[in-house]
Amino acid sequence: MVDLMHFRTLKINIVLNIGILLIAGMLVTDFIVTSIFKKELLKAEFARTEFIIGHIKDNISHLGNNSEKYDYVHRYLSNIIKVSDVYLIYLENGHSTLAIKNPVVSNNYKNKIKVHKIRQYSLQAIAQHRRITHFFDSTWSVFFKDSKYLVISYPVDHHMGISFIIVLDRVYSSLREKQKIIMFYILFNTVFLCFIGMIRFSNIIIKPIKKLTGIVEGYDGSNDALYMLNSADNEFGLLSSSLNSMVNRISDDKQKLEKNIEKLEKTQKEMIRAEKMSSIGKLSAGVAHEIGNPIGIVLGYLELLKQESISDADKKDFINRSEVEIQRIDKIIKQLLNLSRSSQIEYLPNSVHDIIKDAIDIIKIQPFFSTIRFEFELNADEDVAMFDSDQLKQVLINLILNAADGIGFKNFNGEQGIVQVKTIKIKKNDVSFIEIKISDNGVGISKHDLNKIFDPFFTTKEPGLGTGLGLWMSYMIIDEINGFIGAESIEGEGATFIIKLPLHEDGK
Repeated sequence: MVDLMHFRTLKINIVLNIGILLIAGMLVTDFIVTSIFKKELLKAEFARTEFIIGHIKDNISHLGNNSEKYDYVHRYLSNIIKVSDVYLIYLENGHSTLAIKNPVVSNNYKNKIKVHKIRQYSLQAIAQHRRITHFFDSTWSVFFKDSKYLVISYPVDHHMGISFIIVLDRVYSSLREKQKIIMFYILFNTVFLCFIGMIRFSNIIIKPIKKLTGIVEGYDGSNDALYMLNSADNEFGLLSSSLNSMVNRISDDKQKLEKNIEKLEKTQKEMIRAEKMSSIGKLSAGVAHEIGNPIGIVLGYLELLKQESISDADKKDFINRSEVEIQRIDKIIKQLLNLSRSSQIEYLPNSVHDIIKDAIDIIKIQPFFSTIRFEFELNADEDVAMFDSDQLKQVLINLILNAADGIGFKNFNGEQGIVQVKTIKIKKNDVSFIEIKISDNGVGISKHDLNKIFDPFFTTKEPGLGTGLGLWMSYMIIDEINGFIGAESIEGEGATFIIKLPLHEDGK
């Protein structure tokens, strides 16, 4: 199979365009030259017939009466037609028309001639004392159809006229023979000139372009400039000079960009850390409350252990119960410390379901979640994705806290607030994703605000209650791991945040 890309190269395009232009130009020239040849051949026909009429007029001038003149003209035309290419000659004497036929020419044309038309042309020539020319019928000439017959009518005197009927097939046949030679030269010249043009254009354009392309493709950023192809007076020299200037600007911009990226990465880490601490601040009150309960229980058990009247079995039971409560306190403190610790970002295969459960464990101890019911539908049969566990946990906590805020702003009239967490496996463009949906039945988000919630510093909360960075940082974190985060909402009916993470190939 022929490689179609080969025909799209610049060299082939140049050759094709040169060939098309050459053929078009030569065909136009051929048409013009053929038209000129045709006119010259017709002029030759006119010249022959005018010579015959001139000879007739010279020789009948000394004859006395019309009968002698008519007889002489008839004899002369009968002889002359045998050695000419004229098909028919009509001799008009004012009262009748005599047809003189060329015995050499084929009889295939006889039915095409209308004698009354020819007689009208002869009488018109006699009346107007000038030559009358008419074309009729059609046949193929060279490029298209053209007239088949030429009628040339001459006045001889006041009573006599002669009409020559010439079949133009011979003219067209001559032109077609010349066309064979012309077409051969058109083909030969096109091939030859295209070959020469290809060599010339290749040296002038293609080779410099390939050379310049090789230089650009080989540029690795280590050099600050490319070398010049040609002098500055040449367009390629100007192009290489412009490329040098562009490379210098790219090099300068690259250095500035690297510095800016370092600053942005540092700023982003600081902002993520700040937003994390903001979330921890919200959770601290709940953690303190949650720690206070087991501490009170342990203190109660310690008071009981001071009593001398309790049995050894009760002492053992109280000690075991105290140990359980202390382990509970330890777990809560470790969860908070793990959330707040500053760690190196590591993108590793992790279970999304495990991260969801860890995030819920941290959040559900908060006092404001005591009136909110969690509903789980973790239906994704594959949940291993490549991400940093701390970052995804921060995103989930942020979204669940936002859901709690939305629920808190709504007057339920006895209805309970609900946060739903669902996961499913989806496939898009042959890539498998785990989709996480976090929904609430709170106040929702207005259409006006829905398109702006992921913008930095945008918040609908009262001043001092929100930084406007939580959703933006969530967007940055998810985008960094080639995921997607979006939101759907009907104002007054709650909101749904959707996260899509590409599944890890080895996580099946």
